[in-house]
Amino acid sequence: MQKGIPDVAFINLEFKSGCIANVQVSWLAPSKLRRTAIIGNEKMLVYDDTQNFEKVKIYDKGVDFKDPETFGEYQLSYRTGDVISPKLDTFEPLNEEMRHFVKCCEMGLTPRTDGYSGLRVIKALEAAETSLKNGGKVMELS
Repeated sequence: MQKGIPDVAFINLEFKSGCIANVQVSWLAPSKLRRTAIIGNEKMLVYDDTQNFEKVKIYDKGVDFKDPETFGEYQLSYRTGDVISPKLDTFEPLNEEMRHFVKCCEMGLTPRTDGYSGLRVIKALEAAETSLKNGGKVMELS
C-alpha cells in the first residue's frame, strides 16, 4: 500500500533449544490480533492480549505417537481433554514494569528485562529487516 513499507511480514525463528516460533505482523490487517500459541508435548497454551476476560487458555490437547513395530504400522492418537482458563490479576503492564524497575534500582537487583535483553530484541529486529531487504535470506544471530 505504501512504497517502502511492507504490508505484512512472516518471521520464522529457530532457537538452539530446538524451539521454533512463527511470527506474523501486519499493519494492514483488518482486525487487531495479539495472540500467542505455545504448543507443548502434552498441552497447548493460547494467550490473547485483546481479550478482557480469559486471556489465557490451557488446552489438554495433543497427539500421542506410538512407535511402529512393523513397517506397515503407524499410529497417531489424537487426544482432546479439558480447556482451563486460569484467573489472572489485571494490571497496567507499563505501570508494573516501572514498579519493577524502581524496585530493582532501590534493591540493586537485575531487572527481568535489562539492557542485554533490549539489545537482543534490537539485534533480532535488525536481522529481520536485513532478511526482508535480501528476499527472505536466513539470518543467524550470535
